[in-house]
Amino acid sequence: MRKIILMALCFCLLVLPASAAITNGGFETGDLTGWSTFGTYTPMANTNSNQIGSYCLLMNNPSGDAGITQVVDLTNVDGLSFYYTTSYSWGSGYFRIYIDSDVVYNVTTLDSWSQETIDLSSYSGSHTLKVVTNNRRLYADEFVLVEGEPDAIYWDESSYSAGDISNISYTYPSYSASNENFIDIRSYNSESSVWELEERRMVYSESGSILYTVPSYSSRQFRAELMTRASVLFNPTEIANATMQMSADGAALEFTKYTYDRDENMTWNYYNMPEGSFIVFHSGPTAADATYFQQYSVSGNGSAGYQLPSNGPYGELFYIRAYDSDDNSLGYDYAYTENAPTGEATLHGRIRDASTEAVIFGATVTVAGESTTTDSSGDYTLTINKGTWNIYVSASNYVDKTVSDFTFSGSSYSYNPYLTPSPAALSTLYGSVSAADNGASISQATVTVYNSSKTKSDITSLGAFEINGLADGQTYTIKVTQDYFETYQSTFTFDADDNVLSIELTRKSEEEEEEGEGEEGGGLSDDDDGSSSSSSDDEYRAGRTAAKDVLEESEANVGPMYSMLIVIFFMAAAKKGLK
Repeated sequence: MRKIILMALCFCLLVLPASAAITNGGFETGDLTGWSTFGTYTPMANTNSNQIGSYCLLMNNPSGDAGITQVVDLTNVDGLSFYYTTSYSWGSGYFRIYIDSDVVYNVTTLDSWSQETIDLSSYSGSHTLKVVTNNRRLYADEFVLVEGEPDAIYWDESSYSAGDISNISYTYPSYSASNENFIDIRSYNSESSVWELEERRMVYSESGSILYTVPSYSSRQFRAELMTRASVLFNPTEIANATMQMSADGAALEFTKYTYDRDENMTWNYYNMPEGSFIVFHSGPTAADATYFQQYSVSGNGSAGYQLPSNGPYGELFYIRAYDSDDNSLGYDYAYTENAPTGEATLHGRIRDASTEAVIFGATVTVAGESTTTDSSGDYTLTINKGTWNIYVSASNYVDKTVSDFTFSGSSYSYNPYLTPSPAALSTLYGSVSAADNGASISQATVTVYNSSKTKSDITSLGAFEINGLADGQTYTIKVTQDYFETYQSTFTFDADDNVLSIELTRKSEEEEEEGEGEEGGGLSDDDDGSSSSSSDDEYRAGRTAAKDVLEESEANVGPMYSMLIVIFFMAAAKKGLK
């Protein structure tokens, strides 16, 4: 049963490309198809002691070496798995497995059936697998190459020359489309002992490959680093890297990229150009009748370019060709101008605070003249025409963010920026003042914030106030006054990351309101002639109460009086009409 399970694993989990698999590793053809044999005693397929299927290998070798060989591809292979038993010996001897001339497995004892796995992870490429016995009877079965996990990133070749177009393949073990995913290409400067960044390539898929033109150095090691990060505000994480060695043999040239905007400077690099060389730049496959043409004298390494006008056609082909002083071709490269994009694209995402990671409500996203704002979850969706546009993101009390010259050529894109609070916002206290009994916003309340070194004030409008110029971590006293509410006073420590304060005021009682009014205007001022008149508080209160009662009674009678006046008016009009 365990043999059947192993067989299933071989098919389900350890599937190898054809070039990396062992041909007839289980000898189920009934012969040694796929293998070469050597020695006096010829190995054979046998049905007596098979472990999986109907056949196994038998090597019955009384003297000398005998065995089988096969050329295998060990690229991305971790090991070799097999079953064996050595059941008889004709004196001292051994059972060995070789990779080329390296002994990777050696047994000198007689053993019963067992399953073994040999580590081959240090090998790559094409090698000769050799199974050998000496003075032994060997039964063996199910030789299987165990595939390793694919490298997360690798160069297709271990070395390149300057100007070569290299291929870098990558696979993210754990991919998130909401992250920024990119490949950093670095070269090692032996003089400064620093891996210098040559180029950063953004990638937008879980796996794929990029092309990179190798620049010219006398000799330098290159490293491709597979990177990811949640946003530009976070440090990137390196997932894996792979190295490549370059040499500077041969002349070469290449455009710095393969598509250019119409008004862009088309630039290119050249390497190892001999004295007297020149480069011809032209539109179309040949220089004859080219709309654009320019010739440059060059030598060694360097760069050049041609500024295109903005009014030319989209999708135009351009060439650069290098020649030596004898007009022998040294190489060429080509590039295109961008095709005109058509159709619509959708940009969507969520906007957060870079300090607190809280979502931002009401942030504005603008692309190509189209704008939208984030909802209460910080989310937005914007539909725009395809093309190359700037992305602008802004929000009150935050620093604006801009992504320049982003090309929308697909149908859907995700952008999840984090906005940094503005310096002014970080020193401002925002607040609201409301009534404690019904929650209504209170206007015309005076808010004063002070400590030993400063005093700041504001008057509420629709219940809101702002106090600027506060220092993070400093303790302040806040005082709120309004004619019809009790005075509020408290101390607090200002926190730039938690700078919103809500205050509730308690409404004054009627007696307190009257006392306040009395204090403000209850006494009579001196007359011009110096005489004075006064009344006691009790007399004044009684008179004020009586006046208030009369006023309330008058207000109650206004409605009926108004109705009576209307009736009289219509009766008079009717009487006049009868005349």
